[in-house]
Amino acid sequence: MDREDLYDVLHLKASGPQVKNCVIRKAYHKRALVLHPDKRGNDPVAAEEFQKVQQAYEILNDDKLRATYDDLQRVRELRLRKEITQCDKKLEERLNSETRDESYRMLGRRPTIVDHNGELNVRLGDYVRSFRFASDISSEDDTTIKASWTCKEGERDYSEIQLKEIFKEYGEVIEAVKSRRKSFAIIVMGSKDASDAAIKGNYSKYCNSFKVMPTIKSRKVNYYY
Repeated sequence: MDREDLYDVLHLKASGPQVKNCVIRKAYHKRALVLHPDKRGNDPVAAEEFQKVQQAYEILNDDKLRATYDDLQRVRELRLRKEITQCDKKLEERLNSETRDESYRMLGRRPTIVDHNGELNVRLGDYVRSFRFASDISSEDDTTIKASWTCKEGERDYSEIQLKEIFKEYGEVIEAVKSRRKSFAIIVMGSKDASDAAIKGNYSKYCNSFKVMPTIKSRKVNYYY
């Protein structure tokens, strides 16, 4: 429950201290009426979903608990944004290095990195090609995945909202944070099972080719189109 957006649980459009308690109570009663187990027959997840609504209300309706929750959400958002910024910076460095390498190739020479004994020569181009910036992205746990896709000429890029909708097919989506420099995003799923399902997902129905992989190096990396 601590990984789920409590405002989303109550279907609140706004979040934070500006949301009044009366609005939270109204949203809670509305969701409770819809999700009450007595109205959902033999639905196996009815009790669990109703409990989530109750827990969300208990936290958001308490001023101190809500303030703590909002602070944690802000810290988490800043962490995700920092990861995206780091990815953008590494991408820019890689592209700049590749551009320099191509310039040296056209001039018929390459710079080398030499050790103190002069025994080891590493071509800059080889170093660049061996660099995999994406695998260095940090992750707080194995529910975080990274997604990249290709935008052809004339196609509209995906927004963070659209990415959330795409990955909801595989489970709860906590957050989708998109890079500004390329077709790349970090997606935080609600559980490891949802993360695994997204990695194994079939994205062929979308016009853009998708690659989805985990951010933890120890997990198997799979590419799906």
